[in-house]
Amino acid sequence: MTELSDDDMQEADKQENVVDTAKRVSRCDAHAKGSMLNPVSFDEISAGSHEIFIEYSNQLYRLSRTRLCKLILTKATNPFGN
Repeated sequence: MTELSDDDMQEADKQENVVDTAKRVSRCDAHAKGSMLNPVSFDEISAGSHEIFIEYSNQLYRLSRTRLCKLILTKATNPFGN
């Protein structure tokens, strides 16, 4: 059995991290296909309101626009108790 040097071990760790990252990115890409090609205006989805509520993975989030036209995403309490 051959003993690996520290440099070889570091290189193997880097390659393993690249593979793990690639797997995570490929999972996320499935959800994001076309999102950069088809942007949605906040005004369109908010129907002129300054905030919208988004349900994701059984959690409720609030996306709001500030007076300085910044968007803030916060976790919201569910008013329906779900």
